[in-house]
Amino acid sequence: MPTPSGRADPFNPWVEAQKGTAVYQYASWLGLALFLPLVRLSLQRSVLKRFAKRCLVSVPIHPGQNLSNRQQLESKFCESLWKGLVYGTTFLIGGYAVYDEPWLTDTSFFWRDWPHQHFSQKLLFLYKAYFASYASGLLMLVFWDTQRSDFWAMLLHHVATVCLVALSYYLGFLRVGSTIMIVHDLSDIILEVTKMLNYAQWEQTSTVMFAVFMASWFVTRLIYFPFWIVWSTSFEVEHVLGFKPNMYMLFNGLLLMLVVLHIYWFAIICNIALQKVLEGKDVADVREAEE
Repeated sequence: MPTPSGRADPFNPWVEAQKGTAVYQYASWLGLALFLPLVRLSLQRSVLKRFAKRCLVSVPIHPGQNLSNRQQLESKFCESLWKGLVYGTTFLIGGYAVYDEPWLTDTSFFWRDWPHQHFSQKLLFLYKAYFASYASGLLMLVFWDTQRSDFWAMLLHHVATVCLVALSYYLGFLRVGSTIMIVHDLSDIILEVTKMLNYAQWEQTSTVMFAVFMASWFVTRLIYFPFWIVWSTSFEVEHVLGFKPNMYMLFNGLLLMLVVLHIYWFAIICNIALQKVLEGKDVADVREAEE
């Protein structure tokens, strides 16, 4: 219930229930996050590298290229393959967790009955998997993955995402949080597939996939995310609850940060599209130009 001043009721049963157990919960998330790089290393040695070699076997080695160039191409392919598998896994978990939930089509259900909402075990597992994937992704971005010109933007994105997952879990915003996860995973999967096709020089297929990726990014991240989800977290929440929850400004600040990053990356995407249309260049990741 709101207080006369309009501030949120300080009692949140979800927050109260976590007291004494939150440390162990987050520790298990971090444990899985630290385990995933070992999984990637094992798969890369046994499966990913072999698959990359088979897909890249038809890519010609041009004069002037050396063994390190080929190894770098295989490394990029393995990186995209790993990311695609991770995004695909969390997307499937998310789809299974919320496919029949009403908040996918009616954002007011994000807030109905909050903070007395009940969460299924599959939704809680989605949170654990998503946190682990992005926390491990943050480590691998710094110490493993290919460094690109948007490194700092990507680093900021990963930090903001990890903070959003942890904060939304702590506050009991799992309904809106799970929707954000699914919305982001969709275009990420298509991006990694597009990059692998480009590395393999399947030009026509990669061009088609790039158009699909561009459309999915625009619809999910520049239309649905800001005008449905962020609108709900900024305005609809107070209309439904009658007050603004604690840490409302911090949560929305992180979401708006993602919106800005989405616009920045869409500008890069448009630049690639223009190069393809106007100059006839192959679809390529312009972020790698400075490597």
